[in-house]
Amino acid sequence: MDEGLEEFTLETHDGKTFQMPLSICEMSDFLKTCNENLEDEDGSVKLGQETGIDGATMQFLFDHLKLHDFKPPGVNVQTVMPELKKNLDAKDYEHVKGLEGIDKIPQTAKYIKALNVLDIKPLRQVYICIIATEYTLEGRTIEEMNAKFKGKLPEKYQSYEELTQERMDELNKMFPFMTQKENA
Repeated sequence: MDEGLEEFTLETHDGKTFQMPLSICEMSDFLKTCNENLEDEDGSVKLGQETGIDGATMQFLFDHLKLHDFKPPGVNVQTVMPELKKNLDAKDYEHVKGLEGIDKIPQTAKYIKALNVLDIKPLRQVYICIIATEYTLEGRTIEEMNAKFKGKLPEKYQSYEELTQERMDELNKMFPFMTQKENA
């Protein structure tokens, strides 16, 4: 790749292309490696179907990255509160507020999986925080949590009086991306 270029093309498996700044490679070892190993004449990093990243998913994430000039700050709260707006940077909140609610968890998980592939940890923190906001006990009663998840969890976990290790293990199995360690 020509050293004078300050961006490269990222192409999803369904043919949508995105002009990515080279600076993104500073936070993503995956994109750095892909970019360094480019052999195509067109200079495109192609994401195969196995990545699960389609054009619509990448567009949402690309637009989010652009809000921060491709340098997202991540999440800087010590305790996740039940109100998403209190947990995120204002730009992040405005972009992802449509993902609030337990019914949006599958879509949010799709973004987390894409960010796992792309290896963009600071942005992945934001999407994990969206889900953590739904599950935090901070500022909520057990009764409120039972009502919130009624019918959403296996029967044996729909009404509980305490958060046992067994319950945590079950939730971790249902949402494995929640247990991944962040190194950002």
